[in-house]
Amino acid sequence: MTTWVTATCALESCGRAFQRPVRAGRPKQYHTTKCQKRAQRLRDKGRAAVRRTAQDAGGWGQLVAEDVHAAAGRLLDAQSRQAPLVVLVARARELRGEVDHYAAAVVHDAHRGGASWSEIGAALGVEADSARRRWAPQQVEQQLVRRRGRQAAAEPGGSGPVPGEVAVRAPGPRYADHLAAALTVLQVGSEVSLQAAAEQAGCSASYVSRILAGDRVPTWPILQTLVEAFGGDPRSVRMLWELAQGIVLPGRVSLAVAADRVLWALRGLHLAAGELPVERVCARAPGLTEKLVRSVLGFETVPDWPVVSALATALGGRPADLRPCWEQLHYAVLVELVHGGFGRAGGFERAAVPEGEASHGWE
Repeated sequence: MTTWVTATCALESCGRAFQRPVRAGRPKQYHTTKCQKRAQRLRDKGRAAVRRTAQDAGGWGQLVAEDVHAAAGRLLDAQSRQAPLVVLVARARELRGEVDHYAAAVVHDAHRGGASWSEIGAALGVEADSARRRWAPQQVEQQLVRRRGRQAAAEPGGSGPVPGEVAVRAPGPRYADHLAAALTVLQVGSEVSLQAAAEQAGCSASYVSRILAGDRVPTWPILQTLVEAFGGDPRSVRMLWELAQGIVLPGRVSLAVAADRVLWALRGLHLAAGELPVERVCARAPGLTEKLVRSVLGFETVPDWPVVSALATALGGRPADLRPCWEQLHYAVLVELVHGGFGRAGGFERAAVPEGEASHGWE
């Protein structure tokens, strides 16, 4: 008996839901053949632009060298914030891949510049025929174009998102890593396979792998499905996802929504930090007590700004990125006139907040 699941068209301008069967092979990604053809035209147009970019830069070597530098920076950032081992290994693997791409790029540039295969082979310590077969010009250029096109779609100023994804805008790159780390912690703890989660989300296992490596930021429906498949609460990664996209927060929300956004943001950072023990969190933020940290992460206390700032820093986040979220809370507190404000204990009890429409801020 054929099992059917609901999927979303990968063409960003369509985005319609449709039914597709669960079966072996690559799952259907598009609502109609028309959508598929339009997506192909957009990819072809983007690849032509990528070739022009490489020409303007003076060759592929310069572009890929910048990618190597960026990958090394992501590895250093992950190491500095003591990311989970699976994230560190993924970052190291990414850097190794970028170095391999760089070798192909400079060989391609050298051959286009007039170097013979004998000269290239001598430089690389291989026979001329081996070099020619390994770095065939047309094949290498096609690989570099496809790869650069995918990257450009996820960078600030890119040609647009890859179908089914969103563009990562500042401060996205760092929070894409936080999001990947949080999702990785959930996946490892659940022991759910990438293939099983991918089938639930209506995407490929390789795409989920790229999400876990921080190379892709999925749409919210896909991320929500993955988090639930791994046994987590989607609210714990919502703020990380918004920061990864550079989403502008709504101007005003209720006190309950504002309080929960701050608490879930801190919960997400804690998850991304590998659910760091409270003792280690306090060691990184000497001004905070274990009792206060537990009450904040346990949704018992809504923290004031000094506590939010100290916790965000201790958990590897940037306080400035959470400031707009907290200012929403501060404004809501003033409107609701919570008795005593944040008080002297670093915050007020979450139970003192009227529930109102707390859940509506997450849709």
